[in-house]
Amino acid sequence: METDRNGAIALLNQLVTVGVDFKLDDQVTRKRLAPAEIRDLLVTDLPEQPTGVPSVVQELVDTVLPMCSNEASPRFLGFGHTGADVAVLAGGLLALFAQ
Repeated sequence: METDRNGAIALLNQLVTVGVDFKLDDQVTRKRLAPAEIRDLLVTDLPEQPTGVPSVVQELVDTVLPMCSNEASPRFLGFGHTGADVAVLAGGLLALFAQ
């Protein structure tokens, strides 16, 4: 995917917004499904036509993210890891950029 600086910033802002909204949500998960239902939701044929990054991001937000566990939720009962901390996430993001 080729993009200009503004497009890259817009995409990364969108993803950071999605991630922050997820982490700051008080729910642990938005959707619980049986394993077979998850498989049927996620294992599909590849699209016949190319799709852009915004469509892929939206599909992940709509289908995958609601089933993810938010260990930063105050309702999470278990052993959380440091990935729940926003400062750690910021450091990880910077590490990805710095390679």
